[in-house]
This record gives sequence, structure tokens and C-alpha cells, in this order.
Amino acid sequence: MKHFITTISFLITMIFGQSYEIGSLISIEDQAVEFNVCANDTGSFSLSDFNGASNDGDYHVIWMVFFTSWCTYCQAEIPAIVDMYNNFHDQGLIILSIGRQWNYPYDCQGWADLGLLNPVIDDDSTAVWSWFGLGYVPQSVIIDHTMTVRYNDLGFDAAETAAIISSLLDEMSTVSIAENEPIPNQFEIGPPFPNPFNARISWTLELERDSYVEANIIDLSGKIISKITEQTLRAGSHSFSWNGNDVSSGVYFLDVATPFQRKTHKIILLK
Repeated sequence: MKHFITTISFLITMIFGQSYEIGSLISIEDQAVEFNVCANDTGSFSLSDFNGASNDGDYHVIWMVFFTSWCTYCQAEIPAIVDMYNNFHDQGLIILSIGRQWNYPYDCQGWADLGLLNPVIDDDSTAVWSWFGLGYVPQSVIIDHTMTVRYNDLGFDAAETAAIISSLLDEMSTVSIAENEPIPNQFEIGPPFPNPFNARISWTLELERDSYVEANIIDLSGKIISKITEQTLRAGSHSFSWNGNDVSSGVYFLDVATPFQRKTHKIILLK
């Protein structure tokens, strides 16, 4: 019966209480919300502290790990959290362990003493957790360098989480965002070059506003051959490339779309 009630409560909250889903951009207001650090650091900070768009290009990927002090599954994932901290922290990963229902049996410092190296946040009011829907623990939310929610799931899979974090860190390091250039006045794709190509082709994308962008390589039948990006990008200039080593020579199309515009370029692969 307890399992049934918890499930119904979770579904109701998911329908009525969730503020952010995958693909949502964290609002400026919520980026400014102060998190109370209760272990492994002092004071408070906000998500905006990790937003490179407002911090001279100092971008980060943020992994938020929600737990309760009585959750044995949450405790079991601590060694994997430490491993990922050691492997990815220097590359720009921020891990935030966000806890509630303290003293059953651990207080905040006691939880950190189980081996965590990253900051532990007191969210006993569920003020932060409620942004992403209240359900079972453990719950993981991953936010990319553009402050877009890219992952939100219950349970914990160390291999899957590491793969997602590694991929998002790669995106952060390879997508060029021109911080000091004027904001373009319109959506535009620079001509892909070289074209024809063998086997890598590059192009620039100009955005006049922050936008969710989907870019794909498609063949003559309209089938997606390669997904280039699916993320929210800030206004400015962005650089991308595609390597066609794994496909045959022929005519393809670069298709780039936002909620407001769409453009397609014909590209020719010659091997």
C-alpha cells in the first residue's frame, strides 16, 4: 500500500508540480536561487555561478543528485559519485548532492563523511527538488553548459550517467560560443565548407536569440543519417562539423531548425 501511495503521489506531482523537463532552459530567476551548503564547503551559491554566459566563459556541466538520509540506494551510489568527481571535476563537472529528511540516521555532515568530496546541499524544504518533480530517490538531474536540462531520471546507473556527463563535457569543449562578438541580427547558417568534401565538413550557425536547436544530416529519402546537436544554444555564433567517414559518397542535406526558423543546405560527399 505504501508503494502504491508513493507512486500515485509521484504521478500527481509529475502532472501538476514539475517545472522543468528535459530540454527546458533553467530560468534566470531560478539560476539566481541561493543553495544552502551544509557540508564540504561553506556559505551558499547559485546555478548562475556556473553559467559561463555570465562568468566570462567559465562554463560547467552540473549533476544534481537528490537523496534522503535514510535512502540505502542513495548511500550505495556514493563511491560512483566520488569516482566521477575524480574523473570529471577538472574538466568542468560540478556535482551537487542535494539532501532532505535529515537524521534518519545521517545529518548533513554525517552524509558527507561517508566519503563525498563535492558540496552537499540542504534542501529539506524540497524547494529545489520540486523543480524536477518529487518522486523516488535517488534521482539525478544533469544540466548542460547552456543551463538546459539534459537528463532527469529516478534510480542510478553509473555507466549511463558517466557516458552522458562525458558527452556533455565534450559538447561544452567543442561548441564555439563567441562571447565578445556582436549578437547576430538574424538566424543564419554559414555555407558549409569545403563542399564537396571528403570526409569532414564544417559550418557556422548564427543565432539572434537563445534557441533550442536541432541539427541533422539527412539523405535524399529524408532519413536522418547523423544527429549533430539537440540543445538550447545562446544567442551568438556557434561552430559545428560532421565527419562522413561512415557513409557512402552522395548528396546529403544539413537541416537546422529552431522553434522559429528552419534552413537546409545541400552537401556533397565525395570519397
